[in-house]
Amino acid sequence: MNAVVATVCLLGGCAAFVYGLLDIFAPSLTIRWQVRSTATNGGPRQLVGVGFQRALGIDPDSDPWDDPGVRRKVRWIGLALSLFGLAVVALGAWMLTSS
Repeated sequence: MNAVVATVCLLGGCAAFVYGLLDIFAPSLTIRWQVRSTATNGGPRQLVGVGFQRALGIDPDSDPWDDPGVRRKVRWIGLALSLFGLAVVALGAWMLTSS
């Protein structure tokens, strides 16, 4: 059971790390993905996405990927996500080596 949890930690941590790097190095791309994914009507994805847009001060109708302030916020989120992903990978590696 420990090996399964460790593998999930490794995979999830790697995914978080890679997406965090995308936020850092290509914030315009990730902003476009987020705005496009919340453009559909209804559902929990739109509800959560619109909440994030409000928290970051994003107006989806005004090309937010060109706003330097929004890109800076997304880069900070990417840094936090990358660090979190590395911590989860380290936890998974530790779990695999200690069992």
